[in-house]
Amino acid sequence: MRGIFRTVAAVGIVAVLAAAAGCGLGSAGKSSGSSTGGTTASGKFLGCMVTDTGGIDDKSFNQSSWQGMQAAAATDPSKISVTYLPSSTTADYASNISALEAKKCGIIVTVGFLMVGATEAAAKANPTQKFAIVDCSYASFCLTGKKEKNIDQLVFNTVQDGFLGGYLAAAMSKTHIVATYGGEDFGTVTIYEDGFQDGVNYYNTQQHASVKVLGWDEQTQKAASSATSPTLAQARRSPTRSLAMALTSSSRSRAALASGPRRRSRPRTAPARACRWSGWTPTAASVLRSTASTC
Repeated sequence: MRGIFRTVAAVGIVAVLAAAAGCGLGSAGKSSGSSTGGTTASGKFLGCMVTDTGGIDDKSFNQSSWQGMQAAAATDPSKISVTYLPSSTTADYASNISALEAKKCGIIVTVGFLMVGATEAAAKANPTQKFAIVDCSYASFCLTGKKEKNIDQLVFNTVQDGFLGGYLAAAMSKTHIVATYGGEDFGTVTIYEDGFQDGVNYYNTQQHASVKVLGWDEQTQKAASSATSPTLAQARRSPTRSLAMALTSSSRSRAALASGPRRRSRPRTAPARACRWSGWTPTAASVLRSTASTC
């Protein structure tokens, strides 16, 4: 799943930078010179990026976003140049954005939902500056303020690949019990779990099966309740550990998944779900045809 996210982030960056360059018409981590109106002194469109704290080679969103920036620049090096500023700590977000605003970037891409506060503040203060943020949207309640027209939301509709994962897991399960485990209570996490459960439910309907889902209840939007299995407890202590591996290694996999990590309350409203599912039917072909959401 993470590989899909990385690919989509890169493709999304290429698309948004190309669109921004077309509207104004982005080289290696260094600014290509002074700029005005989104263009450098040489007349190139300047695409800018601020990384999260993981570094430019984090094998995740920072790296894939920068690859997307470079790919966009490579399409027409004579017209597009790109640059980025690394964030060592969260305290660097606002200052890095300000530094790039001073360069008159054609667009500033901020990487990761942790940058939402700094991005929204900058977008409101400078409505003529174009921004884009990776892995954050209004539909997921990551962006929570008034919708700013100068912020593009680069997100993947994870409910769709969650659906495929749930369907496949149900089809492969020998115990007729599958599980999904989220690290944090964010919309970008829980919509995957929603899709996973929907995929299992769809498998049950189509195959007249009764596969159970542990770890998440879509109706209540809460993690499933208690178990005392040491294997599950170990999985909870290590959110990056594959829960599937933990479950298959123990005969106690039939127990319900414990309450999981500390959860943060957040509002959930009907429009977000309608946005996720709008115009989509649960088939593999439709998922492959529609892999990104800009709700």
